[in-house]
Amino acid sequence: MHLTGFDTLIRILDPKYYGPERSLRVLDGFFEKNRLRVTYRTDDEWGIKAAQDDYLRELGEGRRESEGGKREWVTEGRIEMVEGTKEGEEVVSSTKVRKAAKAGDREVLRRLVTKGVAAWILEEGLYTDD
Repeated sequence: MHLTGFDTLIRILDPKYYGPERSLRVLDGFFEKNRLRVTYRTDDEWGIKAAQDDYLRELGEGRRESEGGKREWVTEGRIEMVEGTKEGEEVVSSTKVRKAAKAGDREVLRRLVTKGVAAWILEEGLYTDD
């Protein structure tokens, strides 16, 4: 099981990343052995929850088969959407983590990741060259 946000799912299912054929068929082996649990991204440019559900529903209905996408990835539960937060909680995203690290904002970083991970990111200077 791999945990990711909807924004990353969009990138995973973008054929432009898969060689000159630009086909999602290269993901067949991945989805045979792995699953994605995808959190909704409703706090930024990715749209409302219904739009994100529609994106996955269309894949499950076979509307991406011309690109090599398989409906089974959805119908067999290889990709599932889940709520990423409870009501009132801050949404965590890798983008927010990178921005906080780049700004050296320890307070925000510690809200987004564990204390140990925040310390490691800051000690290693991750994302400061982005």
